[in-house]
Amino acid sequence: QMLPVFEHYFFRTWHLLRRIGNRPFRYSYNCLNFPNAVSSFPGKKNQELLHHYSSFCDGNQVQYFVDYSKSKGCYFTDADGNTVLDFHSNFGGAPLGYNHPLMKKNIQKGVFDTYLLQHTSLLKGSNPSLEKALENISVAAPKNLNYVHFVEGSGALANEAAIKLALMRYQEISRGRELSFEEIEQARVGAQHVNACIAVFENSSHGNTLATQSLSGNKNEKLPGYDWPVASFPYSADAGARAAEEERCLGELKDLFQKQKDVCPIAGLLVEGISHKLSYAASKEFYQKVQQICHDNNALLIVDETRCGGGVTGKMWAHSYWELPQSADVVTFGMATQASGLFTSNDLAGFLDQRQVDTLQTWPVKIIQFGTLIEAIKKENILDNVFDTSKELLKGLSEMEEKGLIKNVRGKGFFLAFDAASEEMAQSLHSLFKGKSINIPPSGPVTFSMRCPLITMKKEFDHFLSVLKNIPQICQLFWIISLKG
Repeated sequence: QMLPVFEHYFFRTWHLLRRIGNRPFRYSYNCLNFPNAVSSFPGKKNQELLHHYSSFCDGNQVQYFVDYSKSKGCYFTDADGNTVLDFHSNFGGAPLGYNHPLMKKNIQKGVFDTYLLQHTSLLKGSNPSLEKALENISVAAPKNLNYVHFVEGSGALANEAAIKLALMRYQEISRGRELSFEEIEQARVGAQHVNACIAVFENSSHGNTLATQSLSGNKNEKLPGYDWPVASFPYSADAGARAAEEERCLGELKDLFQKQKDVCPIAGLLVEGISHKLSYAASKEFYQKVQQICHDNNALLIVDETRCGGGVTGKMWAHSYWELPQSADVVTFGMATQASGLFTSNDLAGFLDQRQVDTLQTWPVKIIQFGTLIEAIKKENILDNVFDTSKELLKGLSEMEEKGLIKNVRGKGFFLAFDAASEEMAQSLHSLFKGKSINIPPSGPVTFSMRCPLITMKKEFDHFLSVLKNIPQICQLFWIISLKG
């Protein structure tokens, strides 16, 4: 009679243990717990190092010095010994935070050794460690884009490679045939070519090389290298007015394609998954119609995921939220994914010929880091953590917005931004964050952009939200100071 009872509790315990055994143990990465200030941030030691650094380098852009050996998870330790909660993660370039166990495991196994001793070329073969990384990367590729091309350097160079691909494709289509090797050689010495250009949206940011900064949608950053067209983008924060604003921008985009046909045809449209500078994104219907406009005009839709790819939005690629009826033509990656390059389909891969191939393509260490990022995401269900935890964070930020403490909360996953009420309030908020050892530097006069590591947990965000609740006291102090002034 006791056997059924025994079986019930035995199997119940067995299933429970299996579930516990399969559950990711993420909290261990953030074992530094809450921020700990032992001095001001940045403190005296930081100032001394900055003074020394400025004697032989430009120190104007340096904010603080980090002791990476003592940093862990989503916390870094600065030169003064402060433990700082990092919601910026090196502009999103540290997706797994600091000293992640899988990265350290690869170092202990000597996976990086071969490539640290010499800067090797991908054109000269591979090894098992690199093959495993490439396999992980191929699994994470955007839908139907099963060809990956790496570039040597930054995300800006990935965007440049995509720009060249679009221009070469347009030239071939216009000629009606593929160039011979002799014609390619002639083209290098100034032979006749088909004129074409790339379009971008206003206030976009695609890198700091000559071509990408010429393509910047920001007038203050734009260089005069290429006078290529800039389309309007629906940045309206008012949900009620957004639909009308999107239709206006779509109409202007159609007109822009038509206008350029007689001047310099548009070979491709370069679009950010989410605006890097402002953290805005339009509706999925807007991007779906943008894709249709590109296809109607025989132009490529190039999605720039160099800042928002790699899982920070809660999905591996931010443009997955667009639910495009067809795959994007080209997707670029970099910074957030460690390695830089682009994904495309096999039929476009032919345009990545000898005119596109770098001598080294990329440093294999970066590819292994990218592969390790994908491995960690799969093993630890990290995207679920980002997707679920960010809902709680957005809820908390939205409550602050309803109370009038902040405004314009926006973004996806851990790729978020919010605005202060004024420039003076933004300065006060920045001082508050630094005083509480939280790293969220301003990204504009009133804007704060969050690029949190993927392993950031609810307890870190709870602490951050508790700090934000001090805004009323800041407002009151600011009001008293204003009256005295």
